[in-house]
Parts: sequence; C-alpha cells; structure tokens
Amino acid sequence: ELLSLSSELDQFQGCFYEDDEEACDKEIHDRNDLAETLLLQGEMRERQRYLKEANLFAHDIQEDHNMHDRDNFIENIVPEMDV
Repeated sequence: ELLSLSSELDQFQGCFYEDDEEACDKEIHDRNDLAETLLLQGEMRERQRYLKEANLFAHDIQEDHNMHDRDNFIENIVPEMDV
C-alpha cells in the first residue's frame, strides 16, 4: 500500500497552487519528499516481512538446539542402558 501510494505521488504532475509559483514549487518538493519517504518505509516493511517469514537464522538455531537436545538425550539414555 505504501509503495503504490508513493508511486501515485511520484506520477502526479502539477500543483494545486497554480497561481503562486513559489507555493507550487514547495508543493512539488514536499510531495517528492513524501513519496520518497513512503517508498523507503514500504521497502523497509517488505524487508522486515521477508526476514520474519523466512527467518533462516532462527531455523538454523532451532536445528542446532534440536541436535543438542538429541545428543543430550542419547548421552542420558546410553549410560542407563549399560547398567
């Protein structure tokens, strides 16, 4: 949504203050700043969503924990079986 709004603002040509050139220039500048800010926020949110969904690092840690738990379980079972 932020990306599409940014794109719409970027594509808009002209001003609402057509009779005042200085106000028109400021409006264009402000609109471009807002479009850039929305674009950056949208990209950041997409990146955060990707990292949260992919979360490859967390998956690797979970696998490591599972292997560690398995090794601990085997170490605890093996001595009991020898008795």
